[in-house]
Amino acid sequence: MKKTENFNMRVSPEFTATIDDWRRHQRDIPARAEAIRRLVELALLAEETLPVAIQVSDFLKKIEGGGLLEDALKAEAKVIVDAIGRLEKALQAIHGAQGLTD
Repeated sequence: MKKTENFNMRVSPEFTATIDDWRRHQRDIPARAEAIRRLVELALLAEETLPVAIQVSDFLKKIEGGGLLEDALKAEAKVIVDAIGRLEKALQAIHGAQGLTD
């Protein structure tokens, strides 16, 4: 069994309302504490994957502008495929930790 640690957090009524609104849109309507845990995990994952999203955006701009050599295109595609693989593994780990299986 995982060891957990409790802590208290003071938040505004607006923050609570925002959390409650988000969690009502989840298929399992998690408790507030679980919703906050999930949102923190998503934020950390987003922080990790943001550089990849920027790379993808830059890559798409290059394609639109033309002039990419085939080797450069393959290298960029490999970076994207690798990043997608890491993101899929991270999402599977999050879902597994939450006990959510499809």
